[in-house]
Amino acid sequence: MVDFWPELHKDPYAFKRLKTSVKLLEAQEGDTVLDLGCHQKEALHFLPDKINYKGFDYLLGNDFDSESFLLPTAERILCLETLEHLKFPGRLLKKIANALSPEGRAVISLPNEA
Repeated sequence: MVDFWPELHKDPYAFKRLKTSVKLLEAQEGDTVLDLGCHQKEALHFLPDKINYKGFDYLLGNDFDSESFLLPTAERILCLETLEHLKFPGRLLKKIANALSPEGRAVISLPNEA
């Protein structure tokens, strides 16, 4: 597997976006948090303790474009700077909508420094 962002830890803007996104997620203890495109699970640094965190990434063998890729139900879902890498981003967006609990929250971002 190819790491598409081996220099992530050297990018202060990436970590600022990540921290802001996790704050918008408003995850609380006991929540199930799905992190789609988790890279090396950097979001864990900003999430509260005692959550049920599940990270998914191409580097972990997850194929988001596959019709057979399934998501469990969750209260919170992160999908940060992932959709632009997919051949079928709409497919993953539908899966996110179906996996999100009724009172859940998803934070989705695409890279744009502007």
